[in-house]
Amino acid sequence: MSAPRKPGAAVTVLLIVGALIVGGVLGSGPGAVAAYFTTQPDGPTAPPSMLPEFPDAARRYLPDLTVASLASGWLVKANGYRCGPSEIKSRRSAAKNLMSCTTTEAGLSSMNVGIEYDGDAQIQYVSVRCGHKPGSNYCKTLFAGLGDALFFSRRELAKQAAEWAGENVDGDNVSTSIGGIRLSVDLGSHSITAIPDA
Repeated sequence: MSAPRKPGAAVTVLLIVGALIVGGVLGSGPGAVAAYFTTQPDGPTAPPSMLPEFPDAARRYLPDLTVASLASGWLVKANGYRCGPSEIKSRRSAAKNLMSCTTTEAGLSSMNVGIEYDGDAQIQYVSVRCGHKPGSNYCKTLFAGLGDALFFSRRELAKQAAEWAGENVDGDNVSTSIGGIRLSVDLGSHSITAIPDA
């Protein structure tokens, strides 16, 4: 009786590889299924919108503010300034009109206010310059006055803006955002500016 033939090397390799594949699939299958049903993916469930938010026309202007309330109410009637169209052609914004306001009080000619606007309720830029040295109460009063006047129709924000402007009158390149308005103080020109903060 002859001895049984041993399987060839190729057959042996195929059997080992097959066993490994079957064992891997069957062994990892239940774990993969369990992980699928128990693990929650990180991050938002819906993809974020890729469309940029473009500012609308209303956000080009200082909110709830008119040239009349700023120039006539705050500067002319309350503080005796004289306001009129500026002869300077350059603008800091793209506004159509520029109004310049200067005080009539003796010794304070270095204090002036510029208002750049398209229409009465369309102010794009306000600048207040005080030519007095740092530490001047004139400048502090003027800057705080602007903070208050910017919120003529939103009195709940007026105190906050006035206090910030007064406290930072001698600040160098400082800014804050209050009620949709960006206030910035520059010590080099000793000025405070107001622009829309979209």
